[in-house]
Amino acid sequence: MYTFTYDSQGSNSYLVYQLKDTDRIDSLSLGMITHNQIEGFLPTIFQQIDANQYLKYNISSRVSLRQFYSDTVNRKQLLGTISGITSALLRAEEYMINPDSLLLEMDYIFVDVSNCRAYMVCLPLTDMASKSGMDRKSADI
Repeated sequence: MYTFTYDSQGSNSYLVYQLKDTDRIDSLSLGMITHNQIEGFLPTIFQQIDANQYLKYNISSRVSLRQFYSDTVNRKQLLGTISGITSALLRAEEYMINPDSLLLEMDYIFVDVSNCRAYMVCLPLTDMASKSGMDRKSADI
């Protein structure tokens, strides 16, 4: 499992993942998510401080999907979140991003409360399928 922390800088809030020594970065995916505004993906910053590397996801004005669904949702809200998730999965292919790098857990999908759109966290590591507890054969079934 992955360990994320939260960080606030001024009026911005970030979900932060500190890369471990054992993590292998998918540099193509990293370049895509840091240099493009991809529909359905959280804006991402790569930061290195001394020997530590971080991926920071801007979650300002967004709440986790778990928190969003903790109360009753209407049809517009439900369709907005499903549309955002679907959009991210489709855009991943267009931008040559491995769909296994998208975290499909309710705590790592964030919803913009103003328009009910969902945004995904892309963790661009080369061994995402094995870390998520799934092998390729079971994931394709």
